[in-house]
Amino acid sequence: IESLGFERGENEKGLFWHPERDLILLLFVDDILSEAEDEQDIDWFFDELEKRFDCKDTETLTEDTHRGKFR
Repeated sequence: IESLGFERGENEKGLFWHPERDLILLLFVDDILSEAEDEQDIDWFFDELEKRFDCKDTETLTEDTHRGKFR
């Protein structure tokens, strides 16, 4: 992830920030939460990830889709 231009959090090692894209990633085991102003930046990251790994389809978490999944 750092080879893509991300900076790793000093206090939270699972947090990454890409300063040029203002893209934030939070990693936990094999899950990734991403946040960016521009959806294209998120798409860019997952495209890069899929070039290196066999990934499942991404899922977008919204208020409607998360109900009942997390308790």
